[in-house]
Amino acid sequence: MLKRNRSLLVLLVTLIGFCGGTQALALENVIHLTTGDIRPLEDRSELVFASEQATSETKVHGLAQFYTNPNDTERARLRNAGLELLEPIPENAWLVSLSKPLSAEQLKTLGVRWGKTLSAADKLHPRVKRGEFGAWAKYKDGKVIVGVRLFADIPAATGNDLAAAAGAETGDYIESVNTWIMAIDPAMIEFIAGYEAVEWIDIIPPPLTPINNVGRQVVGANTVQAAPYGLDGSGITVCVYDGGMVDNTHSDFSGRVTLGEAGDAADHPTHVAGSVGGDGTLSGGQYRGMAPGCAIVSYQYEACDPYCLYNSPQDIAANYQQARNVHGADLTTNSIGSNTAANEYDCAWEGDYELVSQLLDNIVRGSLGSPYTVVFAAGNERGYETCGTTYSTLGVPGAAKNIITVGATEDNDAMTDFSSWGPTDDGRIKPEVCAPGSGIYSTIPGNYYGGMSGTSMATPITSGCIALMLEQFSLSYPALTPLPSTIKALLINTAVDLGNTGPDYVFGFGRINVQATVDGIIAGHFLEDELSSGETNNHTVTVASGTSTLRISLSWMDPSATPLADPALVNDLDLTVVSPGSTTYFPFILNPANPSAAATTGIDHRNNSEQIVIANPAAGEWTIHVSSTSIPSGPQSYSVAASQSILPGYGWVTGTVTDVSTMLPINGVIVRNPAGSQSMTTASDGKYQLYLPSTLLTLEYSAFGYQTSSENVSAPDHGILVRDKSLTTQPTASLFGYVYDQSGTVVSGAEITAMGTPLPSVSSGIDGFYSLNLPVGATYSVKAASTGYGAEQKFVYFSGSAHVDFHLYTLVACYDFESGDQGWARATGDNATSGLWGRLNPTATYNGSSICQPEDDHTSGTGVYCFVTDGRAGSSIGSYDVDGGKTTLLSPTWNLSGYSRAMLDLWSWYSNDEGDTPGQDTFVVDVSSDGGTSWIRLFNTLSSWEYWQNMVIPLEDYIPLTASVRVRIIAQDQTPGSIVEAAVDDICVSGALLYAPQPVSNLTISANGNDIRLQWLPSADAVRYRIERADSFSGSYLPMDSVNAGTTSYVAVDALNADQAFYHVLAIN
Repeated sequence: MLKRNRSLLVLLVTLIGFCGGTQALALENVIHLTTGDIRPLEDRSELVFASEQATSETKVHGLAQFYTNPNDTERARLRNAGLELLEPIPENAWLVSLSKPLSAEQLKTLGVRWGKTLSAADKLHPRVKRGEFGAWAKYKDGKVIVGVRLFADIPAATGNDLAAAAGAETGDYIESVNTWIMAIDPAMIEFIAGYEAVEWIDIIPPPLTPINNVGRQVVGANTVQAAPYGLDGSGITVCVYDGGMVDNTHSDFSGRVTLGEAGDAADHPTHVAGSVGGDGTLSGGQYRGMAPGCAIVSYQYEACDPYCLYNSPQDIAANYQQARNVHGADLTTNSIGSNTAANEYDCAWEGDYELVSQLLDNIVRGSLGSPYTVVFAAGNERGYETCGTTYSTLGVPGAAKNIITVGATEDNDAMTDFSSWGPTDDGRIKPEVCAPGSGIYSTIPGNYYGGMSGTSMATPITSGCIALMLEQFSLSYPALTPLPSTIKALLINTAVDLGNTGPDYVFGFGRINVQATVDGIIAGHFLEDELSSGETNNHTVTVASGTSTLRISLSWMDPSATPLADPALVNDLDLTVVSPGSTTYFPFILNPANPSAAATTGIDHRNNSEQIVIANPAAGEWTIHVSSTSIPSGPQSYSVAASQSILPGYGWVTGTVTDVSTMLPINGVIVRNPAGSQSMTTASDGKYQLYLPSTLLTLEYSAFGYQTSSENVSAPDHGILVRDKSLTTQPTASLFGYVYDQSGTVVSGAEITAMGTPLPSVSSGIDGFYSLNLPVGATYSVKAASTGYGAEQKFVYFSGSAHVDFHLYTLVACYDFESGDQGWARATGDNATSGLWGRLNPTATYNGSSICQPEDDHTSGTGVYCFVTDGRAGSSIGSYDVDGGKTTLLSPTWNLSGYSRAMLDLWSWYSNDEGDTPGQDTFVVDVSSDGGTSWIRLFNTLSSWEYWQNMVIPLEDYIPLTASVRVRIIAQDQTPGSIVEAAVDDICVSGALLYAPQPVSNLTISANGNDIRLQWLPSADAVRYRIERADSFSGSYLPMDSVNAGTTSYVAVDALNADQAFYHVLAIN
């Protein structure tokens, strides 16, 4: 049931067992809110009444102030007392929820200083109270479009109930900020704000629209594109997010542009993309971009007018998610903004930390699955007189804390007459950096070039330089993916200082210098670390005699702030540097009340990037202190960049792995660092080399048939450590048993194979008996197959000699494609332009010595045909490979309704590891139980195997066995420049009646956080266990997963988020 706030209720809060709880707070206990400061006196009188309304079902929300910010231990104690901290607000205040009544005595013991519930008026942005709704926020029938933010512990579905209660329409839901876009009668806004679940209501931000040769030289990109650097952005993908789509047919992109969605090619995004990664083909290289070898994926902001309920920031989240997680984008460049002055919007939007800013801060921190670098144009607001021509003209959403906001300079480093200046509304430094943005020539549609000016042009120059930085990271530190805060710290630390000494609100920290940045990456001028509340981390840097300048920069990805908070900084880290003589230096700070004044030094409580510059530093060891002044939401990662090396060194470990008995090199040894991602596999010469941190770590050596061994190593800083290794063979034992058919008759001549091992198959004798010698101590997938039968596959944990029998399946259908298509057909409606599935005798294609397409089919003897993605060779490897989309192969329909078990057995060939973007395209096998109306994924991989590989899949683990079972096989090209070849052959489907799945014994179900844990006793002869789920007690149980026989537990992840669920576990014999 929805609950509305009762008037004049004041909420709560407190901390358990404080010592010295009556000490005065800094800044006279002021609470800084967007709606104005509060200076509360210590008061608990109204908390008791508020707490009486609280239960676990009907929580009470409000604003509370603590004597000090609770640490993790104290927060746990508060939760136990019925008090949940939701979002921090300066100073030492929190949005909170209360789930149980607390007496006056309890509140006093808890150490409450002050608290209140939030009235409907408290939850409205001032512009909403004033009724200032921009034209973009107008909807039909007199409604306006707003963002309704729910408290962090309120489920998303509550938004639908709120909308219904207020007669509103719901649009997008933006998950990372728990916000619904709604169209609502303005007269009902305060009504809906009165509901307990609502935290904040604001007008939807203005829609984002586009903001409108020598740049390479000015920022140093020319230098790092040339030897000895040789950088061009290869291996890096940049998302261009703009007001239209990139012209992917422009010759300067050489097939490196992927269109993430449908849309028309436009001048602005094409110009932006050319500055990022055009290769200058049509200009002899003159107008090439910063990273001419990078890949580009294009998306557009979906703006619409009029009556645009779905014109919301959710489009940003959705497109970023696809760019990042589908197309592998490493960063997004955004040359769009609100154009507040040009559109004559309310000038108060400039510098605002609004909904899009909050969303972007979450994205950079990792809400899409991992941290993500985002670059945004500062805006061209000073080019219009509407909102002023100097300070506080930053465009939306440039005020986001974690993005890199870019201003525009002239080629001579002078400031342009349009680039927006800071500060943000809460006084923070923006832009962070500048780049050339005046008279920039780049690509436009139709194989042309054109000149444009704006921060729109400076931003892709910066983004292209970041692509070069990321490429250098991959070369120098292959195991390290730098945090976005590391990219920002390096950029600001190497920027050329312009304007006032130190940072300012005009140029930020200066104009980017990518050569200096790349040099810093190579030399280890950075580090990443984290700290929690109350901690201080110390790092050292050695300064040589005669050093002219020591420059240290700190940056961190701050949590997004509640829109109630002012300033928006949540976690307050502070940087100081101490000299060998114990002198302490502080970072630059600016005064937003006097924005033209030069920076001074002191403690910074506003920004999440800080910098210290020391002229003529003394030689010796300096100490960098990073302290946690306040981390209410931690732990907090951070990045430090320096003008000297501070990263612990990296070096090479290399050697040869041999057999201890024969001393011959071993092929196929995996050498890896278990604590990191570094690994490689030896070739026939047994040699390996890994680039590793120069700290003590463990290398693990493993190979089939050998005992795994490990070695402690420490790579010398920028040196080479030679470490040879000898491995001992693993003891072996016999796996043996009999092979039967479904009637129980022995089968002779069946092949028994340990899948995925180099061991040869063995055959069953005339009595059906087989014996296979295997190394002990591993789990094997063992397959028994014979002509005229369906194969059976079992998972065996092999700790010593073991008896395992096989019962071959009844063959339902088998296809070798020698006599025709045999009912298989290419699906209609696919979008691949070449490399379509067809029955052909393939011809091999090669890239050097690497084979892409097979020379022969899989069928033994005289067989030559298979289904292949156009088996012709052509003049190059890219002549007939899959291009432009997907191609689907459909099977006939099989009747498996009479079987309790069924097996799909197929041989496949797949290659996607050649071309400009290797390893980016997936090979897919799906199954359907309704003739192809709906599909379930059986297999999906980005990996290549340039040989005929067998896969055996138990179908009953995925679908009900019906009379309408079929499969489809998909090969697809979703990235430009990739080479995709696929083939399938010798596909068989078989069924078994002999063994019906049986429920396991002693199944127990327990909660594990939000997960559900299933445990059971092992069943004799089980080869695996199938987990089934139903939505009701009498509902149908459907397969959801399966596990091997050696496992007797299963975790259903996040299952407690479902309303209810029922589970079976069945033993498959």
